[in-house]
Amino acid sequence: YGTNAFLATISISTRHAAAEPGGFVRASAGSNDIRDGVLRTAGGSETVQYRLTAGYQQDSGYQGRNDDRQIALFNGRVDARTGDAGDVEYHFGYNGGPRGRGFADDVSNPEHDQEITSRFQQLRWRQRLDSGDELVVQLYYNHHESDEQLYTLTSPSVLVNYDLRSERYDGEFQYTLGLGDELRIVSGIGARLDRVLWPGFLGSPDNVDHRQYRAFASLEWRIAAPLVMNAGAMYEHSEITGSTISPRLALN
Repeated sequence: YGTNAFLATISISTRHAAAEPGGFVRASAGSNDIRDGVLRTAGGSETVQYRLTAGYQQDSGYQGRNDDRQIALFNGRVDARTGDAGDVEYHFGYNGGPRGRGFADDVSNPEHDQEITSRFQQLRWRQRLDSGDELVVQLYYNHHESDEQLYTLTSPSVLVNYDLRSERYDGEFQYTLGLGDELRIVSGIGARLDRVLWPGFLGSPDNVDHRQYRAFASLEWRIAAPLVMNAGAMYEHSEITGSTISPRLALN
């Protein structure tokens, strides 16, 4: 199953952009300042399809707590065919808005807003070869930003900085080799960079980087119609934990 398939696998399936053509609108309102809405449109041609979604969520949270929120979101997916045996997927998304934080009777953490911005992009290219093998290249980027500064109500007042910036860059190459109807091998390599700026927690005004590299291979053997064996391993090298090897053997 590729990277991270160690103790278990989680299958997350997203619908192709062409699976939901047309438009969709939903709106709701209620007590506690609930104001929610979603607007989606999808379409395209035989070779390129798209789906775009915009939304808004608002509520005043639980009574007696400063946990209101106003969230604006936008995401999309584009699917394109590159010839008879290739395709490209492009996913992107944005989520942002203020969230209430703190407590009315806490002088060290009084009521204030936390402004959150989060966005991501993912590009996947898949090519099916004449031999039946498959090649996949994936690039991923994620950005998360939290602006949260407050002055305590103590005397003297103190500025507390909870600001956070984090980024993730990830790339992966995966090759699926078919060896007949009963046997196939999935192998690949990948690299990841995590970059965090968190002065209030890490005690440094500079970015803190963490690099991780991985290589993996998994053999799938269909022994009989109801019986499949999986055997594989993943090698990872982290700048924090060093090198590790995770073997795997399963009979389903």
